Amino acid sequence: MSRLFQKMNSFIAMKGNERFNEKTELGATPLMLAAKNNDLKSCLALVEKGQDPKTTTDLGASLLHFASVNKRHGLEIISHFLGQGLDLSEAKDVDGEEPVIYAIRAGDLNLARNILRLQNGETNLLLFFVARNDLEMVQFMHAIDPESIKQRDEKGNSALHLAAEFADLKMCEWIIKQGVDVKTLNALQMTALHCAVLNVNYGREIVRYLVVRLKLTVYAKNSLSETPLHLALSTGNFELAQQLLDFGVKVKRNKSLVKQRDSNGRNALHIAAECADLEMCKSLIEQGIDAKTLVRVRKSSALHYVGCNILFGKPLVAFFVGLGLDLNKMDKFLYTPLHVALINQNIEVAEEMVKYGADFRVKSGHFNLLHYSVIGNELKSVEFLHSKDPELVKELTLLGENALHLAAKHADREMCKFLCEEAGVNPFSSNEMNSNVLHLAAANEKHGVELVEYFATEKGVDVHQRNVLLETPLHHALDKENLAVAEALLRAGANINVELAQNSLLHFCATRKKLQSARFVLEKNKDMINAVGSDGMTALHVAAKSGHFDLCKFLVEQGIDINAEDAFNNTALTYVPFY
Repeated sequence: MSRLFQKMNSFIAMKGNERFNEKTELGATPLMLAAKNNDLKSCLALVEKGQDPKTTTDLGASLLHFASVNKRHGLEIISHFLGQGLDLSEAKDVDGEEPVIYAIRAGDLNLARNILRLQNGETNLLLFFVARNDLEMVQFMHAIDPESIKQRDEKGNSALHLAAEFADLKMCEWIIKQGVDVKTLNALQMTALHCAVLNVNYGREIVRYLVVRLKLTVYAKNSLSETPLHLALSTGNFELAQQLLDFGVKVKRNKSLVKQRDSNGRNALHIAAECADLEMCKSLIEQGIDAKTLVRVRKSSALHYVGCNILFGKPLVAFFVGLGLDLNKMDKFLYTPLHVALINQNIEVAEEMVKYGADFRVKSGHFNLLHYSVIGNELKSVEFLHSKDPELVKELTLLGENALHLAAKHADREMCKFLCEEAGVNPFSSNEMNSNVLHLAAANEKHGVELVEYFATEKGVDVHQRNVLLETPLHHALDKENLAVAEALLRAGANINVELAQNSLLHFCATRKKLQSARFVLEKNKDMINAVGSDGMTALHVAAKSGHFDLCKFLVEQGIDINAEDAFNNTALTYVPFY
């Protein structure tokens, strides 16, 4: 072992010892020097005096780099400062070197492995350098620990999987010479060829090597039933997709490669329609795919996937229409290709679809296309549809809701502002339940607060309006336990003491079994704890009647009178259900 470490020292010196010394000395702050030479206590003392742990030198070395050469205290220092916002994966100096490499240069492989474990949960340094395409370091690690090349990462990737995806052909060839099985699979049942098609920089030469020299099959499927061709298309690596097609035809005279489907029932043409260009789609059809084939589960066509294709979709519309595909055919979920384009706000493709006959007035279930786009908060699509037909915005759903009602429930301020100020929808309109936009915004967890401010403050919508159930917007917010909206409604003038059928908001929360809302209400008005409602009941009577133990416990903790009797001379205990 001593000879190995002698080799390690000479190897490290060969890798640029002078440069390394420069990076661990030049421009170092007192905190960096403490991380390099002292313990955590010394570092913390300097932080208390104002030293910034996030500072880097002109050569990009961070506190983590300096701690990585501290054999005695480095791991403790690194572990502490990782909890303070520093990130090992982002710590790279001007040469791209990470703290783990500094530990190796300092001759401490143990510390290097521990740093790697903190960084990504792995401890295999050889695999780390394979993924960084550093053959010299890989060979060095192999000399130190020959068994490490047989190990796998947490995703089941062998050294060859990692080399195929991240390194070059020279790395792959060397790993194979060390005895790694070419046909090995990772946890997702991917071959090295699956990984190679993900390699943007060196994939072409690796794919050729694996297929032509090593005879790996281009038809292998991973656990999602994806072939390497599927992966190449879905990741936009069209050059490799074409290369695989060429190899597939040469290897097998039949054309089953392009016809294979993934776990979602898509063939290569469906994936190409979503991600690739016209030439790739033409090539796949020339290889024998039927353009009219539907996805097995969704029953969607290639035109549906064109709706997702923002980069190359426009010319594909005319291409597939010319092959006889129907722009107005719905899939299993009642979506037309135009639905898909609008969901993705792919306006250029949507325009092309309309040009070739897509019906922008189509209805699917309760909604027209504009309703769908409002629900998805897709403003560009709403603007597009409104420009095509201003009457769409006036249509109601089967439940009597207009586009603004849907926006209040699902969309943001910009959508609502467009509908009110550009499309002319009345912000004071109510639905069939006489609920206004504030009632509906109470269900909008993401944008509800800004909508209350817009509708109540800017537009003057009534925060006190009651629907047919006599509930105010505040009741709705408490029922949804959307407490941020409840707070916004109170700021806009809602009344915390509002009653519903003689019952307080605390009674309402107890009736609806809303513990968090009950907490909120009592924080706003503690005097509500013993309020008496209909039939002389307190909130505890109501909570007991509904069998909500946690709410009963909370009310008792807040000081509610457990002996209070209702109009029938019953305490809350009388109403506790016994099973």
